[in-house]
Amino acid sequence: MDIFVEVSTAYGQEVSLKKSEVLLVNQAAVVAKSSVEGAPQELSSVDITVYGSKLQSKDSFSYLGAPEDVQATMDVVLEKRMKSGNRAFNMRNAALFNNRELSYTTKLRYYVVYVISVLTYACETWTTTAAQLRNLEGVQRQMLRRVFRFWNFDDKISYLDVLLLARRYGVDIMPLEILISTRRLLFLGSCEKMAVDRVCHKLLHSDLEGGSRSKGSWITFRSSIKCDLKKFGLIDTWKNRAVLSEKDWRAAVKKGSMVAFRRWLIEKHHWRVYKVGEITAKGRAVKEMSAEMLSSMRVYPTGETNRATRSGRAFADEVSCTWNELELLREEWDFATVELS
Repeated sequence: MDIFVEVSTAYGQEVSLKKSEVLLVNQAAVVAKSSVEGAPQELSSVDITVYGSKLQSKDSFSYLGAPEDVQATMDVVLEKRMKSGNRAFNMRNAALFNNRELSYTTKLRYYVVYVISVLTYACETWTTTAAQLRNLEGVQRQMLRRVFRFWNFDDKISYLDVLLLARRYGVDIMPLEILISTRRLLFLGSCEKMAVDRVCHKLLHSDLEGGSRSKGSWITFRSSIKCDLKKFGLIDTWKNRAVLSEKDWRAAVKKGSMVAFRRWLIEKHHWRVYKVGEITAKGRAVKEMSAEMLSSMRVYPTGETNRATRSGRAFADEVSCTWNELELLREEWDFATVELS
């Protein structure tokens, strides 16, 4: 560190010892925490000195708005994002989202611009697990239910219903799982087009010269990108990335997001006939509207709308509705079909 400080000083960059802190990333703490929940962690300490002065060690700090901790996981980052998203929603709840004088289209557009941008800040570099994505989707589901004023659980309104209802009002709100994958792939395309001497390009294509990779279930950015490419059906497109322009890559990612969204619809849709008294009139009207939209979008082949979720995955690739056709179908939807308030 003494050499680093000397070089920095030579270039006119003075290092403040009072503001300089040390964070030691110890992934073994994750294993210890999972084995003994709540037990104090004995983290390894490291002594880093500058001209004989020891730098203070910290367990966590924030860098560019993103928190970092000794466990090097996404839990603390997502926890802060969910709190910030809820705070952004509650700040405008009384004046906007709970305002009966505003249309649902206005509320949903403001939700996309103001709340989702806070909830998914810097998601291009996230490496999330399935459990973490479920927590994020749960936060968005609750906020959208509050926008549409679905207070009664007897309405039986699902996450799929509120997303389709938002699309019926002309606002496309993707599941956060697909939104994060989309932004991650767009960031990947930007990194690939960088010069080979840029840091992002080097980190994407570099590998260890010696040693071996640790075995385990740690999720890396590369593994997340591979899953995104497979989910969006862009494996072959990525192999020919050398001849793709940035505009072509963005178009391919957008088309792939529609493919992933249709597959998501098939996996999440559960066809069930509710008896009298099991669901409210509002909930039944929303369910009928969702079935109508799924039929018009041709997510399922003709006569197959009552297929079970697991069986539905078998014909996920048989969808023939394109995004342009969906835009034309939207013009024929009746926005006054369901009265929500």
